[in-house]
Amino acid sequence: MAFAGEKADAMALLDVLAEDRHLANYQPLYAARAHVLVELGRLAAALMEYDRTISLSDSAPEKGWL
Repeated sequence: MAFAGEKADAMALLDVLAEDRHLANYQPLYAARAHVLVELGRLAAALMEYDRTISLSDSAPEKGWL
């Protein structure tokens, strides 16, 4: 959705998914949220999501990339 120009709609869907307790530790969700937040210009919120996604990763190269 975000790549198709529907960034706000994508963020709204990601917000709903983030409320699902089954996805609480699903690192790709927070990476996607961070990316869309950057696209929306919400940099402070994006940094918080990047911190979360980094903390959920066990891979040093992935942490460095993020």
